[in-house]
Amino acid sequence: MVAHPVVTPVPETLELDGGLFLRPLTLGDAPIVFDAVQGERSDLRTWLPWVDQTETVADTIRFILEAQERRNDGSALVYGLWLDLDFAGVVDLHAIDHDNGSAQIGYWLRAGARGQGLATQASMALLGIAFEILDLERIEIRCATGNEPSQAIPRRLGFVMEGTLRHAQRLVDGHSDLRVFGLLAQEYRQALHEFERR
Repeated sequence: MVAHPVVTPVPETLELDGGLFLRPLTLGDAPIVFDAVQGERSDLRTWLPWVDQTETVADTIRFILEAQERRNDGSALVYGLWLDLDFAGVVDLHAIDHDNGSAQIGYWLRAGARGQGLATQASMALLGIAFEILDLERIEIRCATGNEPSQAIPRRLGFVMEGTLRHAQRLVDGHSDLRVFGLLAQEYRQALHEFERR
């Protein structure tokens, strides 16, 4: 896969409904992001393998620097989610493959920010970037088979559950299968229409 710098202007900040906005993480955000991970470590590590490698603020700084690098080389767009100025989580468009027109969406939220449709709303905003600005053809969301709340997001957004990757992710208690959900550019308009009707 060859990454290409993002030449089409991609929004720095996305203002969504209900006081939710997305913006790239800055180094000044590192303590807030680390505190969020640290405060909910036992919960987050159930589904997110990287949590155990995030042991200090320096690890979070490294993550933010990598996110900035990946934005510059066109391989990922990582946004912090902010709800009424409070940090709520992270959403990203990653594994951007301009040659094949594909990418993946990932997300995690603090416990207090879940169940409000924030990840769904943020993911729809990233779909807009993927299909309308980057002109991609296919977006995937992959979720551990036991993580029902995470799987609910692509289902709400009109993704098709395409299959299961067996033992594709190592989690705290062993390998987990991943459900693969896909959405094509031609399906995006219908998904957007359904989303806007809610």
